[in-house]
Amino acid sequence: MIKVQVKSRLTINKKYLNKDLYIAFIEKDQVKIYLHDEIVSIAPDNIINSVSWTKGEYHWGKTPVMYENKIIKL
Repeated sequence: MIKVQVKSRLTINKKYLNKDLYIAFIEKDQVKIYLHDEIVSIAPDNIINSVSWTKGEYHWGKTPVMYENKIIKL
């Protein structure tokens, strides 16, 4: 069994860190799922140092190419 949080887009949130949690969302009629901490681990400095992440959450309107290889498409 895996733990899955459903979101509306690619999202990272500090409250999800270290919980072995997957995030699922739909983008362009495609269900996508990813291990939250893997996405955080490859987030560039501009994301990690952003005001949004400092407050606890960051999300993207469209999945950046750099994350595609970490996302499973169902």
